[in-house]
Amino acid sequence: MTIYSALRDTEESISFRRRNWMMVVLVLATAFSSIDRQVIGMLLEPIRKEFGLSDTQLGILSGPAFTVLYAVLALPLAVLSDRTSRRAVVAASLAAFSTMSALCGMALSYPMLLLFRMGVAVGEAGVVPSSQALVADIYPKKELTSAMSRLYLSQSVGGVLAFLLGGLLTGVVGWRLTLILLGVPGLFIAALSLILVPQRNSGASRPGSAKTIKIPLRRSLAFLWSQRTYRMLTLANAVWSFAGAAIALWAAPFISRTYGLSPLKIGLVMAVAVGLSGAAGLFVLGGVAQRKSVVDARWILWVVAIALAVSVPLVLVTFLTDSGWVALVTGCLVAFLAISSQGPVASVVQILVPGHMRSIAVAVKHVAVTAVGAGSGPLAVGMLNDFFAHEFGTQAIRYSLVIMGLFYGLAAILFYMASRTFIADAKIAEQWSLPMKSQSAS
Repeated sequence: MTIYSALRDTEESISFRRRNWMMVVLVLATAFSSIDRQVIGMLLEPIRKEFGLSDTQLGILSGPAFTVLYAVLALPLAVLSDRTSRRAVVAASLAAFSTMSALCGMALSYPMLLLFRMGVAVGEAGVVPSSQALVADIYPKKELTSAMSRLYLSQSVGGVLAFLLGGLLTGVVGWRLTLILLGVPGLFIAALSLILVPQRNSGASRPGSAKTIKIPLRRSLAFLWSQRTYRMLTLANAVWSFAGAAIALWAAPFISRTYGLSPLKIGLVMAVAVGLSGAAGLFVLGGVAQRKSVVDARWILWVVAIALAVSVPLVLVTFLTDSGWVALVTGCLVAFLAISSQGPVASVVQILVPGHMRSIAVAVKHVAVTAVGAGSGPLAVGMLNDFFAHEFGTQAIRYSLVIMGLFYGLAAILFYMASRTFIADAKIAEQWSLPMKSQSAS
């Protein structure tokens, strides 16, 4: 018996057309959150030159400045999403971070830019957990890995647009107007989400669900902590993000300093190497994980572990070779393998928890992942660059990024360890009964 025959599909029926429209809107919403988050990597060099910043200061801007407010807001927004309206949380968060992204382009000083950059974190804090929970509400578990991989295509779509538009606009209108122009469209997507995304929450709308019996947050957190797979998965994803965020945000400065390309050419290279290759990886390897999981559910995580292990030697070639064409090819392969992990990981998180914990489970994982990964990875590269600069000059970035790439190997080991208890913990989540009203009231 496979996990999908053991687990009961309880999602309410939604028409095929409505489900597709909802997915399109959620992909657009998360894509624009990704644009505002990733475009900063394309703008680090012109920002450094205007404000006279060190690489460590750039690391703070691209890392901790984003994670501070994220860590504060992610869990409260997830609780609000699970207990009220996921659609409203998505729309409000999208509007808020789009506004803050535009304000980044108006910053008059480095501290002001840091402040506005913190506001951009509202996007991922509110949009990502609620979007993933909405997808889990309407897709049966047997389709969830493929559905999450399609949702994560938004990251690649956002990356392609961030790199292409960032490279094009920066060379034409400068980094300030680039941020303003990329922030405004998110306001229209926010309005669209209020029209096309369903109002009700599947996991909280049935009798006896979280809307009928309010589950204290501490009980949800205790359940998450009790799931060994969830703990190991969160740690593995944090290590993956430590390497991935560092490489993604410093790739553009690496290309500029190593090969001397113009912003437009850098944008084209990044769009192909990260955006399109990452999208292909999500589609291909996400589909492989889905098909293999029918035989053994652990293949969802095994595929991730294998992909990350293979990516390690490719990272070494990408950043140590003197050939731009070789770096482009191996860089595309790294993105294809490494980015593909996020669809399968997102589906595993949803399988490991009851319906009323969906947004909370994503938020808790993302707080840890963002704090350890997106928060510290880019900063680590900036500090390593400044440390190695006295010996290697502008080429110090090569060795900093190689060090970051080695963490993909550690992440592969941790994802494999998470797979060992996946089936047992998934069954626990399915069988977990809601506390009685007298318990929830305590």
